[in-house]
Amino acid sequence: MIKINSLNSKIFLSFFILGIFLLSLFFLQVIPQMNKEEKKHTIKQIENMIYLTNQQIKLVMRSKKNNGEIRKEELKSIIEHEAIRITNRLNLDNSIYKIKDKSYQFSSKKISCNTSILNSNKHTLFQLKDESFKEFKDELKDSTFLRRDIKNKYICSTGIRKLYYTKKIKKHNKFLVISCDIDNFSTKGEEFELKLKKEIQKSFSLLDSFHKGKAYLMWLNPNIKDDKPLYSKEDKYLNEKYCLSKISNFTFPKTGDLTPKEIIQAIDKEPINHLLNGKKSLTWVKSINLNENEYFLYLVTIYEKDFLKHVGLAYLSIIPAAIISFFIAIVVALIIFNRLFKSINILKDVAFKVNKGEKNIRSNIKGKDDIAVLAKAFDNMLDSIEENISLLDKKVEIKTKLLSDSLKEKETLLKEIHHRVKNNLAITIDLIKLEKSKIKDKKTKDTLTNIQEKIFVMELLHRKLYESKDLNLIPLKNFIEDICQDLTASYFVEEKISINTDIEQVHMNIDYALPLGLIITELITNSFKYAFKDKGEIFVSLKKSAKKYILEVKDNGKGLNENIDVNNTKTLGFQIISNITKGQLSSKLEYFYEKGANFQIIFEIKR
Repeated sequence: MIKINSLNSKIFLSFFILGIFLLSLFFLQVIPQMNKEEKKHTIKQIENMIYLTNQQIKLVMRSKKNNGEIRKEELKSIIEHEAIRITNRLNLDNSIYKIKDKSYQFSSKKISCNTSILNSNKHTLFQLKDESFKEFKDELKDSTFLRRDIKNKYICSTGIRKLYYTKKIKKHNKFLVISCDIDNFSTKGEEFELKLKKEIQKSFSLLDSFHKGKAYLMWLNPNIKDDKPLYSKEDKYLNEKYCLSKISNFTFPKTGDLTPKEIIQAIDKEPINHLLNGKKSLTWVKSINLNENEYFLYLVTIYEKDFLKHVGLAYLSIIPAAIISFFIAIVVALIIFNRLFKSINILKDVAFKVNKGEKNIRSNIKGKDDIAVLAKAFDNMLDSIEENISLLDKKVEIKTKLLSDSLKEKETLLKEIHHRVKNNLAITIDLIKLEKSKIKDKKTKDTLTNIQEKIFVMELLHRKLYESKDLNLIPLKNFIEDICQDLTASYFVEEKISINTDIEQVHMNIDYALPLGLIITELITNSFKYAFKDKGEIFVSLKKSAKKYILEVKDNGKGLNENIDVNNTKTLGFQIISNITKGQLSSKLEYFYEKGANFQIIFEIKR
């Protein structure tokens, strides 16, 4: 019976799970890759058809443009011929008003135009139809064509497009102006769309096998600024945003939730993923003609579900073979494991007993295979371990004693160093006090007192290190409180000025404790000297907030000028504080006025 927690069962189960995992991984890798390749192939087919249709549209458009140029020259020729005919007749007659006669009027049946007579200053004398030239009269020049387009705001409308031809009537020193409405012979896109419709509809039908989506031509205003969907149910046929070609089978665009900006960004690029009628869709946007006022685009939209049905299921053929191979591998592995794990189980039992403390047990497995060699090596290792354990115990005992003695010796030596430094600094303080007693000048005494207090901070620091159990860290609460007491005694202000402290129980090494002590000494001394007229109160606080420390020293004295920059002042005391703060605490001194002077330093201890 195979135990579920035995090594062979676990390894067999592990290999079984690994096989399942690899089989799953195989399907997860192969199937998506096959789908991806087939999807890519289908997209390529669709894009090729779209490309061919797009090129066909462009070719027809170029042909239309060429035909338009030829027709434009033909129309100019008709207008020019009629103008010459009329002016020649008027030059033969004595009166320009004979133009009212039909024989003097524009006679071409291909186009209907208006005839006007202007004086030498280009003011209207006579017209068949009312028309104003006031805005552009200076542009009307002899034997010259002038075209003027007045575009309205709608994309589907051309507005007013007129062609003017001016001819001078030399005998009367007047001007004949023939003005023709271009839309009478060429409406926007009409001829173009009539020529396109038959051929382009055939191209549209090429994509019918791939989708039930939409394919259409559309003019789009590229200057739309909002981010709303292009199509709205409230849109009218005449609008400022878009216009569908008459080749399309519908009046409004099928763009779903796409915005004009998204459509413009997708021109001649990858298809856009979006929703159309609540269904996932792909839309290709191809350019036909682009100018600054309108884009002429070819759009093809395919529903994703129609597109995906073309992705085949060829991977199904490999599933049965893969599963059969997997189960054959399991059977073969089971036979091999049963033979292989007999020796492994013996090794496992020996290792288990050794772990419990039976150091005299051995596996005694015979043979020449890898497991037998491993078992012999294991038995030899047990022999060696048993011999070395006793030797190692003795060596550890000797080394531990040596290390303990060395550590005690170093701690004693370090304490002695701190003690001697403390004593030397204490002697220096006493010498300063002795010198002070001999000096009468108050300014000199104050200077010596200031030096005395800075040395006291150093002496106190080494005293605390000497007294501390940890020779690297100083308890700041006792350290700062001792500084405050000594300063009060040195300046004889016990009855006038009180110092209150709120110091958190934190420990710092000498690199941070010493500059803090010097800064506090300098700020309190400054308050003693300048903050109070009579009585006063000083507050010292040190708090820890997250990874930062906040030192605050404030008094209820008269304070400093609110606009003073304490980091850039000529005062020696503030220069000392600023230099210590910047150099050793990597911070800066902040000053606030709160019913007295308030100094703050926020710093971080770098490990």
